Amino acid sequence: MVLKLLTYEDVSSPSVVVKEKVVVVEQKPEPKPEPVVAKPEPAKEPVIESPAPEQQKVEEPAPVVEEPKVEAPKPAEPEPVVDETVAPAWLLDDEGEKKTVETEGERYEFDDDLIIKLMVIGSKDLRRTITSRWDELDSFLGHPSFGDLVALLKDGSPFIATKNVLVLLYDFEKLASKVNVKVNSNRISEILTKMLGEDMFVYAISRSDSVRLLTAYQNLRQISRLPLPKDIKIDLEELRK
Repeated sequence: MVLKLLTYEDVSSPSVVVKEKVVVVEQKPEPKPEPVVAKPEPAKEPVIESPAPEQQKVEEPAPVVEEPKVEAPKPAEPEPVVDETVAPAWLLDDEGEKKTVETEGERYEFDDDLIIKLMVIGSKDLRRTITSRWDELDSFLGHPSFGDLVALLKDGSPFIATKNVLVLLYDFEKLASKVNVKVNSNRISEILTKMLGEDMFVYAISRSDSVRLLTAYQNLRQISRLPLPKDIKIDLEELRK
């Protein structure tokens, strides 16, 4: 900044040219404000909450499990002891004179068509049942009246079983032929009828005949030519003629 100062002479003498005296006043710079440094606040100590006292655990009563009552196993009933030296009642009903096996006489003869019909209506379950009892015959092979017939019967095995007809299978044609003698077949039928509780007609075939008949049965089955079970009627009276 420049200030104009007048001297005394300048005021008293108007004709005198007033000389200007320039006074240079140094302008000091304004002091810079010192930066205010914020004082760090003292760190607060973390407040540690004292743990709450643990609640007292209340133990729940354990559930009462009733153990299942285990019944003591009943003692097994002893199986009846079968005295194989004593013939069953069904075999003793007609005990009397010895019934021998006839080798000659009139025979029953079944054609292939009839045997195939028996195959169609035969029951596998019934055949298994009869087979399971087949060993019962062993104890009576020496029976004084039926021993020979039982021996002949025991040599064969059930092949076809229907409600009233049992076809037996034999390894040899000669034995099958003996069974089919009418006298022998009727006597064997009596034995089986009393043993099984059903009127049973007995017929026999050889193993070679069974192969041929099974082949014929399968061929008819493949071409759907087997007779229907509902159409098959077996008359025992007719068979026994």
